[in-house]
Amino acid sequence: MSKTSRVYRCTECGYTTSHWLGRCPNCDSWNTLEEVAIEKESEKAKPKSIPARALSLNEIKARSIERITTDYPETDRLLGGGVVPGSVLLIGGEPGIGKSTLMLQLSESFSKKGLKVLYNCAEESVYQVGLRASRLNINGENLRVISEISLDNAIAVYNEIKPDIFIVDSIQAVKDESLPAQPGTVTQIKLCTSKIIDLAKRDNSVAFITGHVTKEGILAGPKTLEHMVDGVFYFEGDRDGVVRLLRSVKNRYGDTNEVAFMEMTSEGLKEISNPSLFFVREGLGSTPGATISVIIEGTRPILVEVQALVTRSVYA
Repeated sequence: MSKTSRVYRCTECGYTTSHWLGRCPNCDSWNTLEEVAIEKESEKAKPKSIPARALSLNEIKARSIERITTDYPETDRLLGGGVVPGSVLLIGGEPGIGKSTLMLQLSESFSKKGLKVLYNCAEESVYQVGLRASRLNINGENLRVISEISLDNAIAVYNEIKPDIFIVDSIQAVKDESLPAQPGTVTQIKLCTSKIIDLAKRDNSVAFITGHVTKEGILAGPKTLEHMVDGVFYFEGDRDGVVRLLRSVKNRYGDTNEVAFMEMTSEGLKEISNPSLFFVREGLGSTPGATISVIIEGTRPILVEVQALVTRSVYA
C-alpha cells in the first residue's frame, strides 16, 4: 500500500519543506511554495533496476565514430564533422532569432538521407510549422511533426516511431506530468532533459533541444542543463539584421569556440562560406576613412571593414 503525505514545494527551484513559507529559502522567490501530495510507495512495490555489468578495458572494443553530416559545410565543421549518434545537443538563442528555422532546415537535411525525424514543436501548432516549411520549400518525407507540451505523450510517439533524430522545441515549453510545477521551472527543465538524454543513449539516436536565453545572454534554466548535454551552441545575431552566428560553447565531439556564419533570407538560412568577402565592400581601398582589419572568431581569421567617422570641432 502506498502512503500519501503533503509537503510544500517551490514551483521555481523544486525546494520542499514540511510547512508553508512566504519566501523560498533556496531561490529567494516569493509566494512560490504550493502544497502538493506525495505518494510513498512501499519497499515491495518499488521496481528494482538491473545493475550494469562492469567491463575491463580489454573487453571494450574501440571503434570509429560514424558521424551524420548535415550537408551544411559550416555547420558540419562546427560540430566536428557531423553529429554523433547517441548525443544530445542544446541550441540556445533569443526568441525570434531563427532557432526553429534552423531546426527545420536540419530536419529536411536528415530526412533526405533516409533518416526518420520526429519534431516536437511544443511552442507552435503543426499548421504553423507547415506554413514555415512551405515558405522554405521543405517537404521531408521522413519528417514527422507533433505539437505536444506533455513530454510523456511525446515520448510515447517517439517509442512508436523510433526516430533517428528527435527534436524538442523548446525545453522551456514541455513538462513532465509527474511534477505539479509549470513548464520552464528548474525542476521541469532538469527532469525533461534527463528523460531526453535517456532516450538518446538507450536508442543511440540524436536529440536536439532548443532553449531560450536570458537578458544576460545565458541559457534560461539551471546551469546543470549545460553540463548534462553533450554540446551547447548559441545562435546569435541582431534580429533586425541578416547575419546569424552559430557559436560552439561546449562540444564533447569537436572543438569549442568555433563559429559558423549564416545569412537569414526569405528562403531560410544560408551559410556564409567566406565571411571576409561578405563583410568587406568592393573598392574599399579608394574610400576615405575606411580600412580593412583582421579579427579572430574561434580559430578563423576574418577580414572586416573598419570605419573612422570624424567631424569638424570648434575646439580644433
